[in-house]
Amino acid sequence: MAGRSTRPTLEEVAEAAGCSLATASKALAGRPEVAVATRVRVHAAAVELGYERRPRALAAQPKRRTILAAFDGFGSVYSASVLEGAMAAAAKADVEVVVGLTPTVEEGGVDAAWLERRAATGVLGILLVTALLADGLHETTERLGVPVVCVDAKSRDLGSIVTVGSASWAGAALGTQHLIDLGHERIAFAGVNKDFDFALERYAGYRSALERSGIEPDPTLAFPGDTEYSTGFAIGTRIARSPRPPTAIMCLCDAVALGVIEGARRSGLRTPERLSVVGFDDLQPAHWSSPALTTVRQPLRRMGALAARTLLRMADGHEPDSTRIQLATSLVVRSSTAPPADGEAGGEPGGDATAG
Repeated sequence: MAGRSTRPTLEEVAEAAGCSLATASKALAGRPEVAVATRVRVHAAAVELGYERRPRALAAQPKRRTILAAFDGFGSVYSASVLEGAMAAAAKADVEVVVGLTPTVEEGGVDAAWLERRAATGVLGILLVTALLADGLHETTERLGVPVVCVDAKSRDLGSIVTVGSASWAGAALGTQHLIDLGHERIAFAGVNKDFDFALERYAGYRSALERSGIEPDPTLAFPGDTEYSTGFAIGTRIARSPRPPTAIMCLCDAVALGVIEGARRSGLRTPERLSVVGFDDLQPAHWSSPALTTVRQPLRRMGALAARTLLRMADGHEPDSTRIQLATSLVVRSSTAPPADGEAGGEPGGDATAG
């Protein structure tokens, strides 16, 4: 048809997101009655299609205050929980949240050019969740004058960038101490990663708990990895096939822990009868798994809300109280941990369950 616009339409966004036209409109307007998962799908579809919302009826009104919440992916309950907290806090301040994706690790993560393009859209600030940040990015944020707050950044060179997270060191120490109190001595760690601050803190907390109890950390039981289920599955498989597997394992996150349980199970090592497993997050799948996962709970919704409130205060000209904000963690004991089987608590260090 002659003269028909080629701009993407709201109908196309709704179709891509798998929802009704009315729901898509409400999601883009930031209406609180739309489920978080649906809002994520609608915003992601709008970004993918290049849709720009231009409500004519509101054209004469002042421009809405907006922040950008950018994630490295939306495939986890973690992301939805943090986003729900951030959106609730923003709504109380009458601020809209635009949701987007950060560049992947393979694409080099968030760099100066990416940040400059987002800052140029006029947002009040940028919230980055589990994003990989390029080295020296704090210099760009200072130059642009647009506040940036990170939640669980996958980086170490953060400089003056404000980060919000949980007490990773204390949480991992708490989870490891639970295993020690059950009688375990040969305790592994899944997810050693020197590139992420939170991963380093959790590994350090694990080691500290062992050392305080007089147990020498065994480097062959320190398994490198990331936060993916597949990483845990591979580690669980390797442990189960070892002549002398550990009797317990502290994991970097719930996804890794659930992968460890399934990988070990498929290779004949059952949880908790032969392998006790502790996660870190307390996501909904931890409740549903079989056995239900013992884990360290971090307050994800509170983290998202605090990050959004901090970002808005910075946008209003206030200095943050701290550049490193950590919320308390707690241990949730379920059925994936138990005392070691008779005669299997410790043993001589070493063995063939190597982490290299």
